Amino acid sequence: MKIVILSDTHGDNRVIDRVIEKEAPFDHLIHCGDAEVSLDKYAAEDNPYRFHAVRGNCDYGGLPDILNERILFYNVLITHGHRENVRYGVHDLLEIGLRNRADIILFGHTHVPEFGEEGGILYINPGSLTYPRGERREKTYAVLTLTEDYDRDVVIRVLAE
Repeated sequence: MKIVILSDTHGDNRVIDRVIEKEAPFDHLIHCGDAEVSLDKYAAEDNPYRFHAVRGNCDYGGLPDILNERILFYNVLITHGHRENVRYGVHDLLEIGLRNRADIILFGHTHVPEFGEEGGILYINPGSLTYPRGERREKTYAVLTLTEDYDRDVVIRVLAE
């Protein structure tokens, strides 16, 4: 199962469209907040993927702050991360993940791509497709592949100009 994870697109749906074109086909498209514009077209029922999105600190209305989704046999927690203080590390995020029995946590907010595993929880921040920060300063997103054999593979990908 292929899952495309985005965050912090800040008003530029063109970058989302470019990622969709580059990564198709895939099973799930997940936006971890700070879209700042409507994402309705990605939630259309005739799309060949399932769409999930949460509200970031720059978004207003319409989206939940946090989602718990069952994908394959994993409990996936999706949040933006600003309420979990991710600028200061993943400790608060992992605490919320434990309380929600998450296997995987997806988040954004920092604009810096990262992933790791702690306490049996895989966490992934895809970075930003519009305003990258950190050492790389590249427009990034993540692709998570899950298999029936419990394999989990994370790749941070760069969206070329």
